[in-house]
Amino acid sequence: MAPKDSFGAAQPQEFWQRITLKTKLLLPTSSAHKESFWATLRMVLFWNILAEQNAIYSGRGAAMTDNLDLTDLKWDAECEEWCSQITIPELASCDASTEQRIPISTDLSQASFPLLVHNRMGNEQPTGWQCEALSFFNGHRAEIVGNSLQAILEWYVPYVDEYRQVFQAYSPPDDSLDDLDKDFPVIDNTDQLRALIALDCVVVHEASRGGVSDIGLCFDCCWDDEHGLGVLVNKLDVVKMGGADVATEDRYETFLNGTEWKLAPETSG
Repeated sequence: MAPKDSFGAAQPQEFWQRITLKTKLLLPTSSAHKESFWATLRMVLFWNILAEQNAIYSGRGAAMTDNLDLTDLKWDAECEEWCSQITIPELASCDASTEQRIPISTDLSQASFPLLVHNRMGNEQPTGWQCEALSFFNGHRAEIVGNSLQAILEWYVPYVDEYRQVFQAYSPPDDSLDDLDKDFPVIDNTDQLRALIALDCVVVHEASRGGVSDIGLCFDCCWDDEHGLGVLVNKLDVVKMGGADVATEDRYETFLNGTEWKLAPETSG
C-alpha cells in the first residue's frame, strides 16, 4: 500500500524513489559521521515531505478554484480580503426588525448577502481549504443553516429565560415589560427565531480544520445591538457561538522561521 500524506492522499511513488536515491547518494563513508548524518537526514526528510504535501495540496486548491465561479471577487486591500455576494435563500426570511416571521422569499435578490474571503497571507487566489469550504457550504447549505439556527435556539432559550427572571426580580413593580417582550421574546422554535436575527455577512476564514476552512455567519440580533451574534461552522458542525466577532475574527498563530517570527493560519484535525 502506498504511503499517505496528512491529507489522506497516497504519496506519489516517484516521490519515495527520489527520497531513496537521495539517501543512497548521501550515505556517509565514515562510521563517525553516522549519528549526525541520520539526525540531519530525518530533518531533511521531514521538510521534503512537508514541501511535497504542500505542493500537492496547492494543486488541489487550484483545481477546486477552477471549478468555482470566483470571477466576481473584488480585492479589498485595507481589510485584506476578497469581497463578493453569496445567495442563501434559507436566510432570506430572517429580519431582526420585525416581530413576525416573513415567508421565505422567492426573489433571490432578497437572499444575497456579502461574502468575505480572508487573505491576510497575501495569496493570489483563495486557498484549497477555502475553496473546499465554499464548495461544501453551497452543496449542503440548507443543512448548515438548519444546524446553525438550531444551535442558536438551544443557546437563546435558557439565556432569555434567565435574563427575564433577573429583570422581573429587580425591576420596579410598575416597570413595563413591553421592551422586554420586544427585545427578549419567549420562543420555542427556529421559525420564531427568524424574526429576531438577520444575516449580515458570510466570512470564509484562512484557518482550517481537517483541510476545510471555517466559515463564519455574522448576524444582527434584536437582543444585542452592540455585539451582534456570530456562529462559526466547519462543514456541518457548529464549532463556536458568541458575539459577531466569533464569525469574523480568524485564527492565526506565530512561528519562528530562523530568526524571523512569521504568521500563519491555524490548522487542526
